[in-house]
Amino acid sequence: MEKKYILSIGLSMLLLTVLWSGCVEQPKEKPLDILTFTVEPARINIGETAVLSWVVTGATSVVIDGGIGTVGLIGNQTVTPIETVTYTIKAENATSNTTATTTLTVINGPVTTTPVLIFTQIDTASINTLTVESITPTDTLWADIELLVNGTEHDHMKSGTVTDGDVLNITSIAGTGAYTITFKYTPTNTTIADSYVFTTATTPQQPSTPTITFTKIDTDSINTLTVSSVSRADVLWSNISLRVDGISKTHGQSGFVSIGNVINLSSSSIAGTGAYTITFYYTPTSAQLGSSYTFTATGQSTPTINFTQTEASFTINTLTVQSVSRAGVNWSDIELRVNGEVRNHNETGVVTVGNVINMTQIAGTGSYLVTLTFKPTNEPVCTGFAFLGL
Repeated sequence: MEKKYILSIGLSMLLLTVLWSGCVEQPKEKPLDILTFTVEPARINIGETAVLSWVVTGATSVVIDGGIGTVGLIGNQTVTPIETVTYTIKAENATSNTTATTTLTVINGPVTTTPVLIFTQIDTASINTLTVESITPTDTLWADIELLVNGTEHDHMKSGTVTDGDVLNITSIAGTGAYTITFKYTPTNTTIADSYVFTTATTPQQPSTPTITFTKIDTDSINTLTVSSVSRADVLWSNISLRVDGISKTHGQSGFVSIGNVINLSSSSIAGTGAYTITFYYTPTSAQLGSSYTFTATGQSTPTINFTQTEASFTINTLTVQSVSRAGVNWSDIELRVNGEVRNHNETGVVTVGNVINMTQIAGTGSYLVTLTFKPTNEPVCTGFAFLGL
């Protein structure tokens, strides 16, 4: 009889210790930062669309004004404003907040004034170029200028605003030989600038491999590569091949490679989360573009979940989610055990603050120990909770 009494006291002390131990300290969160917030194109006519793009880290809430509202950490949004607007993105967490802005200029109507464009011409055996000497007005867009070689339209490989010093590599555009270059302003369907005649036959140039560098983000929830530099302005994404562990994947980019372009490798169509190596190749030369980028985050680290426990005299026993260390944790990955026996917690979807597990329905009233485990790692998400049937 004495041994049973001592054993009962020992078990009660053990359960009280577990009850008061609480949950483990949450891991340190990633610093709050808005890595990119851009709009492309930065100038449109009324009725046209532009795309906002952003990448944020360390935030629990991300909001963009202008009627867009709450958004994810990474994303893009098509917008069609009727007037010039400056968009503000605000990211915040429990301890701080930060903002960034980007402006989209909206033209009130179609442009009717034909610009004046003057080039400096180089025509040699090794290079044929036209360099912008002056442009009026200064907000003229390359997208509104059509380049013609002997009357046939060719891609001038330029984007953005026409700027003094912009260089057109005519050898890359038209090849070698004798030809005449003219320009047309498409909003007014008017020829602008002089005609430029090239007469020197040159030896075809072999395409050269550009240099592109990326900034890497490698976490359990976000894997991205953001263009930090590109060696020349005429590099097209259609000429860039992305490989994941040597297997070609679609990078989802188009147009010219520009600083700030973001490749979201977390997308299931590219690589998802996990450990892998990314390489890029320039298809015209079949040469690798710069360094490889190795991602090591498994995407399967054990989250920490804090619960508030309620125990009320045999009438109701509950566990309510007070906090979760990262977004995107699914209840399907959480295993609940009562005294070591697996039970259905009856929760679905993503683990969210305020979710309530009704232990009275699951285990009834009385004395028992509840533990919760993250199935992918088989590690506890929190210390156990003892219900004593008080």
